[in-house]
Amino acid sequence: MLALVTVAAALTATATAYGVLDGSLDAGRHPATGALLVPGPNGLEPECSGVLVSPRVFVTAGHCTNAALAAGDAFVVFGDELQPATWTPIHGTAITDPAYGHDSADPQDIGVVLLESDAPVAPVSLPAAGAADRLARDGIVPVSVGYGYSSRQSAQSFVYDGLRHAGSIPVVSQTSTLLRLDGPGAAHLCFGDSGGPQYLPGTNAVVSITSGGSPACRGATTATRLDSASSRAFLSGYLS
Repeated sequence: MLALVTVAAALTATATAYGVLDGSLDAGRHPATGALLVPGPNGLEPECSGVLVSPRVFVTAGHCTNAALAAGDAFVVFGDELQPATWTPIHGTAITDPAYGHDSADPQDIGVVLLESDAPVAPVSLPAAGAADRLARDGIVPVSVGYGYSSRQSAQSFVYDGLRHAGSIPVVSQTSTLLRLDGPGAAHLCFGDSGGPQYLPGTNAVVSITSGGSPACRGATTATRLDSASSRAFLSGYLS
């Protein structure tokens, strides 16, 4: 198991990087969800979550690819548990959407890691344009998946276990580019889940990726829609 002090340093490296708090063990249900690793003082360390959208294209949040660029390298690993003794990271090139952070209405917090070899898992399906338009109205609750903190010891103390977790979190509002996830009794996203996907329930289709949330890992989380015109335009440059 990763040392908590090492992992905590990696997961808090970016202020908006948020595991599925009070979720359940994923237990192999979403194998295309992986973790972005970056170099640290003691070797590779988890930075964010993400999802494979083609054999060599891994999508995560833009602030996560920026963190990889700042750290000097990017690797991706898949599996139910982040365990350095058994993981096989795949080297890649991190690229952040040039539009990231320039428009508050469309932050475009999205990036890709272009892998040097095919991933050992099958990619997810990307949504058609406008596929998430009616999620809130129709009460469709997506499943968020990620590798971060999984439970709370106190208001500012969290438990990290290095396992992939999942939780159903309702869409309470949305714009043409963003989803807002929250709800009474729902799981919450926390440090380490940035870039992690939201799956349509019972499918292999991903409609958004986690962008940011409360530093206390309570309340609403923002997710970047993958069915928006801007996200589709960015991703189309890397998908054949």
